[in-house]
Amino acid sequence: MLKILFIEFSDLMGNIALKMKEKGHEVVVAEKCNPKKASKIFDKVVIWHEGKQGGEEIVKEFHNQGKKVILLQHGYKGLCGNHEPEVYELKSDAVCVWGEKMKDRINNLSDKSKIFITGCWLNELILPRVKQEGINIVYFPAHFKTELDENILTAIELKKLNASVVSKILSCHKAEFYPTPIISDRSKKYHLSTVLQLLSVADLVVGTFEGTPEMLAQVMDIPVVISNIWRSQDKMSVAVGEKVWDFYHRDIDKGCAVVKGLKDLNKTILQELKNPQRLSKERKEVAINEAGVNIKNPLEEIIKVIEEI
Repeated sequence: MLKILFIEFSDLMGNIALKMKEKGHEVVVAEKCNPKKASKIFDKVVIWHEGKQGGEEIVKEFHNQGKKVILLQHGYKGLCGNHEPEVYELKSDAVCVWGEKMKDRINNLSDKSKIFITGCWLNELILPRVKQEGINIVYFPAHFKTELDENILTAIELKKLNASVVSKILSCHKAEFYPTPIISDRSKKYHLSTVLQLLSVADLVVGTFEGTPEMLAQVMDIPVVISNIWRSQDKMSVAVGEKVWDFYHRDIDKGCAVVKGLKDLNKTILQELKNPQRLSKERKEVAINEAGVNIKNPLEEIIKVIEEI
């Protein structure tokens, strides 16, 4: 039996910890810990980042005690340390990623044998799609410390559509600009369930960039439109010194329809709604290569890594 500490974020660890408890391990799930004390109590620790938010110190203290650290991918294309604004060499003993593409994307780990493709356990939580009356569009604006102009400009354009538009926003967003805003906190358990519930009734998803909700939409074969209107860093109202543009202006998967200007946004949305299967093949490729849907039991794969590393 192992004593394992899980550092929680947005219910990322809950299901994994529960399964490990069922297997007889002693588990504790916490959002924060005292790294020095924890490293003396627990055999292993499972984290979602190695950065300045506390992960760096956890890795250091557990390694000082000769104990293992397991890092989990925490979001779509998201593995802290391999992109701005934080870039650093990963030091975890094992890194669990969702799909082959993420493994290829990791550029801050010298020993690739530490990377394990486990699939995305969120796939198992996806709800069946439910057809609602009329057209239902769900908008997921990008999140940052403060509101971003690109989010608001997209929201204003969406209000012109003759369709039901729901905006899944966070506390950093200015609710008054968004059509039918629904607010959740990314650090809380209900956030994921809110996202999954909204996706289950969506005919189409709109994003200002391609994040986890947009990936899950592609897994569900829901058309996705990205308003890729990010401007250069020196022109962004809140991005001075923050390198927001570097982070959000990244490659977008072929399963998404991408617009380069707001004038094309609503036209593209209507085209995708008219022909929802147009990019279905590409979305299936994303589901396999990025979300690892071909892996039958992601939770068991993650647990196997934790137990055996």
